[in-house]
Amino acid sequence: MKVLAFCTCVLALICFSSAETTGERLKQAFSLEQDNFDNCLTANNMTAQDLYTDVNIVNGEHEGAENEERRKKNGCTLECLLKAEGLMVGSDIKEGKVHAQISRTMNGNSMEGKAHKLARDCIREVKNITEECEKGFSLIVCLAKGGYKARNHGEHERE
Repeated sequence: MKVLAFCTCVLALICFSSAETTGERLKQAFSLEQDNFDNCLTANNMTAQDLYTDVNIVNGEHEGAENEERRKKNGCTLECLLKAEGLMVGSDIKEGKVHAQISRTMNGNSMEGKAHKLARDCIREVKNITEECEKGFSLIVCLAKGGYKARNHGEHERE
């Protein structure tokens, strides 16, 4: 299924949750009401099928001029969700609030430390990007790649 593959707190939970879609992961992470999620999709003329999956991102399917509009819409959708949750003001991601949300959401889950590290690393990576939708998409890419790596590394550790 399609995935946004992103978010700050969502960043964390999105990357480590067992939920099938990024949308479901976002809703879990933020305890989003369906209306809020739908509003951000609608505001950006998006459907769930337009959201990138982490596999799309890892495989580079988002690259290329032909995907510019879709990248922008994915980034703007994440930016909308972060702002709706008070995790972003203007182009500034509120890192303290993100970590507080991760702690509340993960509540002692064994992956909580990795979620905090991923959030911290990705927030730092996008810190100097001032255009909000670009920042949102860069965050999606960082989270997708970091979450994918963490999940696959964990699978190898269990073998």
